[in-house]
Amino acid sequence: MSQPGTERTVAVIPLSSDPSRKGGLLLTIQGRSVLDWTVDAMRRVSEISDVVIAEPSSNRLSTLRQALDSAPASDRVLFHEPNRPLTSAAGLGSFLREARTHQAAALVVPVKSTYKEVVDGLVTGTMARHQLFQLQHVLVVDRGPFEEALHAAIGQGQVEGDEVELCQKSGIPIHLIQGSFFNFPIAAKVDAEFAEIALVEGLRLAP
Repeated sequence: MSQPGTERTVAVIPLSSDPSRKGGLLLTIQGRSVLDWTVDAMRRVSEISDVVIAEPSSNRLSTLRQALDSAPASDRVLFHEPNRPLTSAAGLGSFLREARTHQAAALVVPVKSTYKEVVDGLVTGTMARHQLFQLQHVLVVDRGPFEEALHAAIGQGQVEGDEVELCQKSGIPIHLIQGSFFNFPIAAKVDAEFAEIALVEGLRLAP
């Protein structure tokens, strides 16, 4: 890993080919699109040298490979979903600084639901909620090992999954860093309306 102060991070924002998800990015908050809010936050983070918006390909991993093939050189890559406009430059900068000592790190929040263990169709117990977390689809990883794993997976015809699953399958350990519940995805008009209220109230505390 690079020494603090010399590290360069490229942000990759993968777009989806799913029409319903693409439509959500066009929803507006205070007159600006969801995608515009998300990209603007990336561009205001001093630790991020470049921002790449990845056009969708045949699958998620191919989308990531095409984005990285065209991206400028960097030490690390930050993957961030395009539909999280309440992310903040300050929060992302803090996340990247905390993640510097880890090969990969992801933002998570504690789960609120109850999860049961089921064996052969029968409930055998309740999982400890304090040990469960929900991914916020914000991941930073050392670029070299990730690209090696990405090219190997695609070369072997393994095109299922996303960047988190790729790290897990290739043995890249992911450190979990707690994010903010306000960093939620915008999928419908009601989400955008709540996000607008949050911005007015000064609740943009994400990531």
